Amino acid sequence: MTPQGGYKDPTPIVSNALGGTANLSGQGGPSSGFNNDMGKQNTKITLVRHGTTQMNSGNVIRSWKDIPLNDQGRAEAEKIGKELKGKNIDGIVTSDLSRARETAEAIARHTGKPILEISSKYRPWNLGKYTGKDVKTAAPIIQDYTLNKPGEKVAGGGESFETFRNRFLSAIKEVGDKYKGKNIAVVAHHRNDRLLAAWEKKGYPKDLGIDTKTFIQHGMEPATARKIVLERRYSKVKKLADKL
Repeated sequence: MTPQGGYKDPTPIVSNALGGTANLSGQGGPSSGFNNDMGKQNTKITLVRHGTTQMNSGNVIRSWKDIPLNDQGRAEAEKIGKELKGKNIDGIVTSDLSRARETAEAIARHTGKPILEISSKYRPWNLGKYTGKDVKTAAPIIQDYTLNKPGEKVAGGGESFETFRNRFLSAIKEVGDKYKGKNIAVVAHHRNDRLLAAWEKKGYPKDLGIDTKTFIQHGMEPATARKIVLERRYSKVKKLADKL
């Protein structure tokens, strides 16, 4: 397991399913196809999970609750910011929730790179009434929604798993299209990491299907990062060995 505050270099996840699409979010994003200009048009993403909050320490569901980093989380954010300095980051996009935004601001300070987007597109799954509940209690319920009721909204004003999946993966597609040839730090949340990992495990199907076992497993620790390479050609999947 990667220790808190560490940088995992690299985890080369190469997607052949992030091909050019029309704007899927309805928010004026880019609408461009992939081209075959090998290395120049690849988009690298450094996926960062935000630092620790009081709710992380209590092992309860954070979801869309807007809670700041605690003292430990702020120290972790500074540490990952320092570790990303010199890693050829071109810019940062982040969830608009304060714990992610504070982590992004620390990365921006240490790398000297701008925050390009602050958006709700990078939020985690809205788990409605289960926000604030103990993880052990909520986990089987979340698993039931994922496996058996993916199109059903989570009780208490939440969103369906399909809505979360389509929202976040569409946002990642937009990053791939909008920032061709760049290395973009995406600061997001635990379930965003799990969603990408589960999609990868399934082989990046175009219907956005995932490996549900991977999705419900524990993923990145707070304030850690891993690399994802969006291959601009979708004729085959090819792992890239270059390091950040």
